Amino acid sequence: MKNIFIGAALALSAVLLTGCSKKQYVDYRINDVSMQKVLLNSVGDRKKVMPSNRDYYLMQVGVTPVHKKSVGMSVRPYPEGCVDRISDITVESADHKAQSAQFLSLDMPDGTCKNVMMEEEGASPKLIGYYNDLTDVKNALQSGDDTRFIYLLSVPQGKAGLQSVTIKTADRTISGTVKNQPVTQKVTDVQTDITSKLASEPRALVDKAYKDICANPRHQLYSDATEKFCTPQFKTALKKALDAVPEGELGPIEFDYWLWTQDDTGVSYRIKDASMKSGEVAEVKVTLLQENDEYNTVTVVVKNIGGNWLIDDFYTVNDGKKYSIKEVLVNGE
Repeated sequence: MKNIFIGAALALSAVLLTGCSKKQYVDYRINDVSMQKVLLNSVGDRKKVMPSNRDYYLMQVGVTPVHKKSVGMSVRPYPEGCVDRISDITVESADHKAQSAQFLSLDMPDGTCKNVMMEEEGASPKLIGYYNDLTDVKNALQSGDDTRFIYLLSVPQGKAGLQSVTIKTADRTISGTVKNQPVTQKVTDVQTDITSKLASEPRALVDKAYKDICANPRHQLYSDATEKFCTPQFKTALKKALDAVPEGELGPIEFDYWLWTQDDTGVSYRIKDASMKSGEVAEVKVTLLQENDEYNTVTVVVKNIGGNWLIDDFYTVNDGKKYSIKEVLVNGE
């Protein structure tokens, strides 16, 4: 990453490898893909059940580890995700018509379904992630966020007629069959994530802001995205801080707080997750990349101001210490 500001402040956002390290595989390549229809039978006295008006499918992807590197002891499996650049995941019927749009989110009474504990006869129980659509699967497979490589999806009951599933990458096409003879799975637990459903509007705002920034590089320190997407309080703090700077000197923040760099060339982003901290405040974690290599993760604080969600702060945490852009603007340190 060229021209990243590496002063004392940004040192808080750097990745520190302290103590021991280990060698592990950091990425993988896709080998194969398949899809199997499953019949979910809920067991036990449970309040949370999977909706019965759906047909459920398990999508399974086979992968092979590629590169091994020395990493910190606490690094998650495959931190660099997939080496293949995934362009699309599609499902077709026997007459080659696209059926991908049939995969839809669940209407859960207490939130969005997140994980399902399933048990096939004669096998050990497995915790499987539920995915609303194939775009969610694509993002998880690309990033390596779900290293189970098994994805539960659903379509309206009786409408599927699925025949094949295909993963397209920059240089390959990996195809597999869809088995429509259902395999029965016992469901012993359903975990729901209410906060992700509630945080959908803040997440959408942050996604819109970063799409705007990455599509229209400004090549200047303070992007006009601040004017479009930030709270009046943040903008006031920024103006006061800049007005207090002597002419010819840099402001209190010497880098672009949206991208955490002084050079926006080739920068892209990936939203990791969004959560509600209260009824009026949400936090959205954004992974920043340059030429597809991750260089930082920033937490974007979003507030509801008069019915509108707006961005109020940006911060990182390193070694237990929080570095907040708004606090620097207000306090000067």
